Amino acid sequence: MTTEPARNDRQVASAFADLTRSRVEVSLDLLAGTIVTRSYPDQLLPPQDVLAAEFGVSRTVLREAISRLLARNMVEVRPKSGTRIVDARQWRVSDQEVVRWRHQREPDPTFQRDLAAVRQLLEPLAAAEAAVYSNDPTRERILAACYRRLAPINHADYEKYRETLHVAILAASRNQLLRQMTCFAEVRPQGDLDGGSTLVDVADGERQAIAQLAAAFRERDAAAAFDAMERVNAWDLTGMRSGHAQNASF
Repeated sequence: MTTEPARNDRQVASAFADLTRSRVEVSLDLLAGTIVTRSYPDQLLPPQDVLAAEFGVSRTVLREAISRLLARNMVEVRPKSGTRIVDARQWRVSDQEVVRWRHQREPDPTFQRDLAAVRQLLEPLAAAEAAVYSNDPTRERILAACYRRLAPINHADYEKYRETLHVAILAASRNQLLRQMTCFAEVRPQGDLDGGSTLVDVADGERQAIAQLAAAFRERDAAAAFDAMERVNAWDLTGMRSGHAQNASF
């Protein structure tokens, strides 16, 4: 007779936990958005009760959101002064949400250069592994992104498939740390990309690099994939491209 109420209690507790988790995630996004879009004297956030009221959540939910930012080294909490925003250069950027939040800030050339430098080191390694060990669906996705970049393409689709290619290659690595770096290849959101009929003028050298990468994946050639990815990144990350596809996020 007591089993059913106990089961119901567990179901209610589980539902409450899910609701609380959802509130925390929403509050976390709101709080991070506040940090990256507003300016505060001495980088001090308003008191927790003020923020909780602004976001329409309890202080318990807000404290959990703050604790998640603490884990990402985005804020520090001091007993006397309150919650202070940490310099963005010290945020833990190997976290997908942190990278996304950094992209929401004003363009930061130093951050973008640092991302590009890391990717230039890591992506050829990932490409070499992916060329040999990736499964057929993954290989097809990578090849499709290559072929789309080689075909006539407008600016919006060009950026889409450029991102798809880099993310898919990192995700296909057998190295668990490289797989977690896919957030580094996700582009800074842009609202002004031309999705119309104007086609991107892709340089011959870029076409050759993409074609070499596609051939390496078709042949499962690790060394060729490594070399080809270095050539692709010379165009995508170091500014060799002509002005047709310059992007603050690459």
